[in-house]
Amino acid sequence: MYALHIHHDAAKDLRQLRLTDLDAFGRITAILQEIKASQYLLDCLTARDFGYDKSETFHVTEIASLRRAGNFWRLKIWEIKGYRVIYCYIPGERAYYVLGIMERGINYETDHPFMQRVIDAYRNL
Repeated sequence: MYALHIHHDAAKDLRQLRLTDLDAFGRITAILQEIKASQYLLDCLTARDFGYDKSETFHVTEIASLRRAGNFWRLKIWEIKGYRVIYCYIPGERAYYVLGIMERGINYETDHPFMQRVIDAYRNL
């Protein structure tokens, strides 16, 4: 069985989001709870372009610019325009870790402070 864990950095992001954008906080939290409760949806978290056609509530893509750093993915919730959920998959554990909630305007390059934080969290799992 797969598992979904929220890293403490992502929990901190969610707490901040709760203060600044309650609607986005609620929607992200609800989607993460829905995914956590469904083995099917958990399995889809590493299915490239899952939901690309908006047939699902979210879209999954691998973060190609971070391939050398680890197994990083991005979840875009269609109802939310301004944020992305960044997570990784650890195959040996069959576990996904949400590492951060990223504002849409941030790039995915390794030199960005947010992405560096995510990479550091991944390395410390």
